[in-house]
Amino acid sequence: MKKSTITKSVVAAAGAFAVAGAAQVSANTITVKAGDTLNKIAAANGTTVAALASANNISNVNLIFVGQTLQTNGTSTSSTTTSSSTTTSSTSTTSGTYTVKSGDTLNSIAAANGTTVATLASANGISNVNLIYVGQTLKLSTTSTSTSTSTSSTTNQSSSNSASTTNTSSNTTSNTSTVTTSDATINAWNAKRALLGLKPIRVSAALTAQANARAQAIATSSNWFGTHEASNTPEVVANGFAAGATVINAWYYETGMVNGGHTEFIVNPNFTEAGVGYYNGWIVIDAH
Repeated sequence: MKKSTITKSVVAAAGAFAVAGAAQVSANTITVKAGDTLNKIAAANGTTVAALASANNISNVNLIFVGQTLQTNGTSTSSTTTSSSTTTSSTSTTSGTYTVKSGDTLNSIAAANGTTVATLASANGISNVNLIYVGQTLKLSTTSTSTSTSTSSTTNQSSSNSASTTNTSSNTTSNTSTVTTSDATINAWNAKRALLGLKPIRVSAALTAQANARAQAIATSSNWFGTHEASNTPEVVANGFAAGATVINAWYYETGMVNGGHTEFIVNPNFTEAGVGYYNGWIVIDAH
């Protein structure tokens, strides 16, 4: 695990995560604000999550960033389609495993191995198909189906960028419940993990004591970054952020980062226990 850190110089930026806002809308684009989701933006602009994702090349519909500019022109459509189709299917069996590499998606892995995203997700117990990790080993020992379809259709379509009261369903699924602990930062972290379909983190007394000692050591060190980098436990550090959702969102969205890895830490599916340390404005999480 690459350790990651947030500096005090970006305290003002962290405030954006503490106040919910709505996206700024222009004729053809919107700018993402704190609290926005693709679902909310789609509903406000008379379009769909899928259309926004396609227009903006977004592969993970659960991950957008404050300040990101999204194209909305032409994404709102209504259509009536009459179609006829002929479909042929063939079934094959694939066996073995595959190790995830940088740039892979479940879609690309499924296509390369003659299977489907749904089949891979089922075989590997994946609840969020947009969330896989470099080095993760996936089972390919499944039966897959390939389909060839010939379609003839006539479509009447109209486009509009006006606001609509149509509600679209959320693209976030969860098979876990939020676990409440005595620590606000752990609670906020578990809430974020629940939204992503990840298991909750338990508070560890040993890791809590360790994180508190680490926070004091980092705060009083003449080389805080070097002290942080020397940790033998996966760790994230922040200075000047409020505990709870503010610091969790700052790590999750990589706000004011000194180095990378914050998002990876927050969404790590292998973590089961953690402890949070606080000292003189510094917040440290150690986890395993």
